[in-house]
Amino acid sequence: MNCFNRGVIAGLSAAFVVCGAHCAHAEESIQLIPLPGQVYLNDVLTNTTVNVDILTVFQKFDPGLGTLTGVVFSYDYDFKLTMDFPAAGGGGGASASGPFLLDGINPPGAGGGQGTGGGGAPGTTAEFPFSFTGTYIYPSDSGFADFVAAAPGQTRTWDFAATVSASPGADITSTVEMLNTSSVTVTYTYTPVPEPAALSLLVLGGATLLRRRRS
Repeated sequence: MNCFNRGVIAGLSAAFVVCGAHCAHAEESIQLIPLPGQVYLNDVLTNTTVNVDILTVFQKFDPGLGTLTGVVFSYDYDFKLTMDFPAAGGGGGASASGPFLLDGINPPGAGGGQGTGGGGAPGTTAEFPFSFTGTYIYPSDSGFADFVAAAPGQTRTWDFAATVSASPGADITSTVEMLNTSSVTVTYTYTPVPEPAALSLLVLGGATLLRRRRS
């Protein structure tokens, strides 16, 4: 290998190392979507169940940022069971569970739930908070094309298709609500478009090597 070829390899290697430091690192685009409070069961006296759709609309990924490589949903659904106990006291419970849907379709393994329960002294009111929290990593083998926007402002919908239930004891009034501290966070991981400065380093390195060759 002659000196010029060794110089070319060394020069380009250095340029790619510099570009790699600026171009190859992963970035994140994060959307935190707060959810409004909502009463789902109000002053029920018997075992009661209601099916609800807790919807979260989020923006699709902007392809101008780079290449999408991952999608993660982090959810925090905060609920509260309130029970008014009669003179005899007693106890009861509540739960919220169901699948997650993306535009009406259940992704593999997406869903779950949480519940609570307890008792109280006669003639009192007690509150029992409970939360359904976690993270869902969208499977990479399903591909990310449906998350990439073809035009500005395009959205998708994440839905906790929940079954909310209350199971109060005799003569106990129960209310189940979702609190306004609930939220869903959508995190896009992507490889960014190379910065102009990094691309300029490659062009400059190549031009410099060509000038050396001609001289």
